[in-house]
Amino acid sequence: MKLNPIIKKFMISRDVEFNESVSWNWEEEKVERKKPEQRTRSLEDIYETCNFITIEPETFEVMVKEEIWRKAMEEEIKTIEKNKTWELIDRPQDKEIIVYKTKFNHDRSIQKYKARLVAKGYSQQPGIDYNETFALVARLDTIKALIALVAQNKWRIYQLGVKFAFLNGDKYGLKQAPRAWNSRVGKYFINASFRRSKSEPTLYTKTQGNSDILIFSIYVDDLIYTENNEEIIQEFKEDMMKTFEMSDLGLMHYFLGIEINQEEDGIFICQKKYIKNLLKKFKMYGCKTMATPLINQ
Repeated sequence: MKLNPIIKKFMISRDVEFNESVSWNWEEEKVERKKPEQRTRSLEDIYETCNFITIEPETFEVMVKEEIWRKAMEEEIKTIEKNKTWELIDRPQDKEIIVYKTKFNHDRSIQKYKARLVAKGYSQQPGIDYNETFALVARLDTIKALIALVAQNKWRIYQLGVKFAFLNGDKYGLKQAPRAWNSRVGKYFINASFRRSKSEPTLYTKTQGNSDILIFSIYVDDLIYTENNEEIIQEFKEDMMKTFEMSDLGLMHYFLGIEINQEEDGIFICQKKYIKNLLKKFKMYGCKTMATPLINQ
């Protein structure tokens, strides 16, 4: 217990230093206060707390001045014309119908610029404008099991990206768009002689002969696959790319926040980027590690 002369109250404290060589002068009213030590923040702390920002245009007038966004718009128009997903009508007054988005890679480098003509699905009313919106996605357990299977058999796992998944259905821009896309790609796999798993509806398998097998799994507009015969997948990929606008991303390196390193002696997964972002969010990046929660005295 110690006396606080400023508020004139006794306080219980663990942090007390006993100085028995001096005594308190009760006649002295003025208490000399020590100024707190002023320190300068390290540059590392300042750098680590800087937020990553990207300025994206919000209006057509701004967009047309930038070549990168003009190309993105041209690509969007070509795709919706190809997929017949639009009908020409008068634009409602004071409504922005174009959305711009910058897509990044796992290392925060720019992957592509996107321009989207949208239907403002958030204004839809349930039961009037739509009924069902639920769309299946692969469970994380399924992805892990597939990676384990690939590692056990010393195969390789690859990734395909659908460029315009929601342009391939009749409900582009609406709440039911993911469900429409999922239904269409599912029918495509069934027509291509794939078998859908009974326990995991987003997992499809196809066998040829006695040993050749091809396995696909879907997560929204990302498809991952593995096989034990490269000749099987090549023909199938060519057929898929004729039906859907797709990008061949090659070996899977980053999926659902998980980094995948495929080496000769196995497959190694981690969440290094996620952990770094988490530490930066709570301003703990660069802190020193301790073996115990509290420092032993």
